[in-house]
Amino acid sequence: MDAFFADLSSHLRPASLRVVGNSLRSYFRYRALLGESTAALAAALPRIADWRRATLPKVLSDSELEAFMQAFDCADPVGLRDYAIARCLVDLACADMK
Repeated sequence: MDAFFADLSSHLRPASLRVVGNSLRSYFRYRALLGESTAALAAALPRIADWRRATLPKVLSDSELEAFMQAFDCADPVGLRDYAIARCLVDLACADMK
């Protein structure tokens, strides 16, 4: 399966690869209805991500932002550095919103 999809991925777009994978999954389900063991083949099929539908949230709510800022361990130097970076990002985002 890996070699098959590696060969296909060199000349197909992700949406086309997703169609091929879904078609193979359907075929394997059909063969399973006939009594054949296709679980290993179906498990070997890669899942192709659909990044067009995966979006980041535009903004965090106040409670989400507060929880995010409280997630850093400011007693640790690395946590303090991470908090400072996050604080800069939050401040820049808030300034950009005005």
